[in-house]
Amino acid sequence: MEHLPFQASPYWVEHLMEFYKENLGQVDVVFLGDSNTQLFPIHEYFKDFTCANRGIQGDLSVGINITMEERVCKLQPKVLYLMIGGNDIAYWGYNDDITIQNIHDGLNYVRQLNKGCKIILCSVAPCCYYQAKHIVNDQNIYRPKHRILELNQKIKQYAEAHDDITFFDLHALVRDENNSLPLDYTIDGLHLSKKAYDIIAAALHPIILSLLKENKS
Repeated sequence: MEHLPFQASPYWVEHLMEFYKENLGQVDVVFLGDSNTQLFPIHEYFKDFTCANRGIQGDLSVGINITMEERVCKLQPKVLYLMIGGNDIAYWGYNDDITIQNIHDGLNYVRQLNKGCKIILCSVAPCCYYQAKHIVNDQNIYRPKHRILELNQKIKQYAEAHDDITFFDLHALVRDENNSLPLDYTIDGLHLSKKAYDIIAAALHPIILSLLKENKS
């Protein structure tokens, strides 16, 4: 498989360094991913378990792969939530096989260093393909819907092939009949709105509680 160089932005490096400096100790759940994870106000939604948000805007699958030990494993979570791949689609040179391989390699760090951790692997969120004043960029150019659907199928297949992974179809929760984010589910065409997060959190909460209970047994 071709290995592409990872060009980290100053923003990505700055936020990664903030994670390295934190001394949180063990948490129940780690949320990992790109901007749609970073913007997820997890502490507003999930108050009956401890959690940490390790999302970074602009992250790629290789970014989570090479930082999995520091961002996740040192916190020894019982559950890992991961949504990644949307930026891979927009980034030159990536394809679905590279994304899946990076996900696999990153999760293998968790399997080795954080044995027993349950994994929630999410489908990539849809983008909004409609025009409106608050829609900033044409995501048909950067993240066409057919590419998101193709990657999500690969993610689902990977998840279903591993007993320690629960597939969470976030895409299906917030898409409309055109496989687009509705206008009120996004703040700019790419990032999710509070209305979307309300739906995601409501569906995700019982899954996390079930996995935490399973992890204790």
